[in-house]
Amino acid sequence: MPRLRHLAIVTSNRERMVKFYTVAFGMRVIYARPGATHLSDGEFNLAIRDKSGNLKEGLCVIGFDVDDTKDISDALKEAGVPSDPAHMPKEHDAEYRVPDPDGNLIDLSIHGWPLV
Repeated sequence: MPRLRHLAIVTSNRERMVKFYTVAFGMRVIYARPGATHLSDGEFNLAIRDKSGNLKEGLCVIGFDVDDTKDISDALKEAGVPSDPAHMPKEHDAEYRVPDPDGNLIDLSIHGWPLV
């Protein structure tokens, strides 16, 4: 069964948002890369991404751990998603991505996100 593990938020002030989630909720910075800082509470990952390009501020990506892509691909088609999940580049945390019916992005990962 897919498990919700990751959420990405786009912001115009990444430092402010990282401080908020680390201070208010005790999340830890687990890694950073250009344009994004990844936080975790040990169970769930939160990526704080810089606003760039055509990204709008707010919710950006929802990520699920999945056991395999065959079952989830079948379930996505049954739910009305018109295409198979797209392969993501190797440096991306998730292996696949698909939009929901409103166009919100959903990352699908077999290997999962680091939660340390």
